[in-house]
This record gives sequence, C-alpha cells and structure tokens, in this order.
Amino acid sequence: MNLFRTVTRGALLLSIATVSLLAAPITGTLNIGGSAAVTLTTIDFLPPGALPGDFAVDPFTQVGGFVYLAGTAGKVTDLDSAVYPTGVPILVSNWMTFLADPTLQFDLTLIKPGDYTAVQCGTLPAVGGQNCTIPGSPFNLSNSGVVGNVSSTVTFGVSGVVRNTVTLETSKFDGTFSTQFVGVPYQSLLSILNGGGSVAATYSANFAVSAIPEVPEPATFALSGLGLLGLAMLGRRFSR
Repeated sequence: MNLFRTVTRGALLLSIATVSLLAAPITGTLNIGGSAAVTLTTIDFLPPGALPGDFAVDPFTQVGGFVYLAGTAGKVTDLDSAVYPTGVPILVSNWMTFLADPTLQFDLTLIKPGDYTAVQCGTLPAVGGQNCTIPGSPFNLSNSGVVGNVSSTVTFGVSGVVRNTVTLETSKFDGTFSTQFVGVPYQSLLSILNGGGSVAATYSANFAVSAIPEVPEPATFALSGLGLLGLAMLGRRFSR
C-alpha cells in the first residue's frame, strides 16, 4: 500500500512538473526603435526599399523574457494596405525577427484601425485637443504645443503572436508605434501625404507580450479523469 502511494504520488508530481515546463509562455515588454517612411498606403521601415527594414532593441528598457535582447538588432517587414488592410485579420509570418535569436519570431495578425474620426483632419492647426484619423487608416494624429509652435504625434497599433520555433511556445502581443514631429502640425503632414509624397521619421515601438489563455480540449479532461479514476480504483484494491 505504501509503495503504491509513493509511486502514484511521484507519477502525479512528475506529470505536473512536465506540464509546467511545457506551458512556460513568453512574456514581458519589448521596446525597439528605428526609422520609417510613410505614405497614405505604405509603411517602409528603413533602409528604403529593403524587405525587411532594420530596428534596434533598446539597451535599457526590456522586461521579462526580452531582457537578453537588450542592445541587439532585428528586422521588420514593410506594410502595404493593398496587401495587408487595416482592421481585418491578416497574417504576416516572421514579421519581426531578431539577429541575436533566430528562434524568436513575431507574426503580425492585425493592424488596428485608428481611434479618431476625420472631423478635425481638415481644420486649421490648433494648440491642443485636435485629433484625426483618415478613414481606413491605422494612424492616430494629434496636435499639441503652444501658440505659434504646434507639434504633432502620430501613433498606430498592431497585434499578433510571438513564437519560439524550437520550443513551440506561443504568446500574444499588442504593440504601439509612435513618432513626434516638433514644430509640425499634422495638417502639414496630411498635405504632403495627400499630394502623393512621403514622410520619414524615427519611431519608437512598445510591445506588451502576455500568455495566451489555454483551454484544454474536452477529450483531455475526459482522459485525465479516467486516469485519476483508474488510479483511485487501483489504490482501493491495494488497500484491501
């Protein structure tokens, strides 16, 4: 009886440990920076025309599973709304990769639509409280500053899946790209874009990576229940 209990307890502990190891998700915060040229329909991560473009991982602000990437570099694939429309499910496999760890990959599944409306896109520049999103665009444009010196901020959001191609671990990410134009209101940027031009700037991007909630399949529950029931019945036989 004691031997059976010892073996059973050991088997259960081993199973729990094995599941815990297999279920370790990639989590943390990733911060990167680079440059991009933007048109009304494309985001070209520089260098221009290269697929993918270059980015640098910030050397100081990484958290959790991304600390080891601090100060390294990576690649990010350009985006074209004709191929990857805003606000609908997409799949850009290996959208972001890392030179220091080729097994880590970010798959892009959504370019989030902008948060604002077009109501203030055509108004004259003002000091604050002005926000604009062109219909169908991912960009959030906002003005700030003082009278005579209005600056603008442009952001857009993305989400997707983080994969480790060796351990098969997966997590989800939500990211935000942002850039600032000092002394330039967003109305000036829109004038360039609407004229068929492009706007280039440096950017920073923050990615929050978290575990994907696991939902065991019904069959898994059934098999686990039968296994535990069998052990319990066997235990009763030994204890008699």
